[in-house]
Amino acid sequence: MLYSPVFTTIVLKTALVIAAIEWTQSGASPLGLVAWLLPCIGLVDSALDQWPGRYICLETLWIVLVYSDSAQLVIGRQFGRTPAVPSISPNKSLEGYIGGIAIAYLVATFGHGWMSIPTLVTLIAGVVGDLYFSYFKRRAGVKDFSNLLGPHGGLCDRIDSFVFAILSLYAWGVFAGTEQQLEFLSMRAL
Repeated sequence: MLYSPVFTTIVLKTALVIAAIEWTQSGASPLGLVAWLLPCIGLVDSALDQWPGRYICLETLWIVLVYSDSAQLVIGRQFGRTPAVPSISPNKSLEGYIGGIAIAYLVATFGHGWMSIPTLVTLIAGVVGDLYFSYFKRRAGVKDFSNLLGPHGGLCDRIDSFVFAILSLYAWGVFAGTEQQLEFLSMRAL
């Protein structure tokens, strides 16, 4: 079976540790680190343990966000004319964000059977995560958090959208009082 709970947990915790080290070494604000790292650690260590189908959902979310990030890049480079938030991330366009969300939405809803509203909330949160991390990079005066992944930057540069997306997906289930929706999302990911 491809979905191993132990493997997923180890990978997620290792990624958080490496990302925290990169963040610290980049000179970005420690407060900015604490604001996203503590909720993620809490989610991985406690709440995630009670979420049915969580590991399949996490892995599917990762795949959907890779589609989103890749589509944002390609569409933004081809059709991007309107800077989304030039003071934070001058090279990212509104067209890229919208196109990336649209493609990832189609992959998530039609390819994996995810429901519409949680999918949109999650993808928009991914964009917010990307901008949040970009803001702190800009303030620290760095392009990437590290060069661990060569031209792709560091691990922090890869997990920016995932951090906010997973927190929003979990919050959606908790605040909507619909853990069945999270289970539905997870089981349909098979």
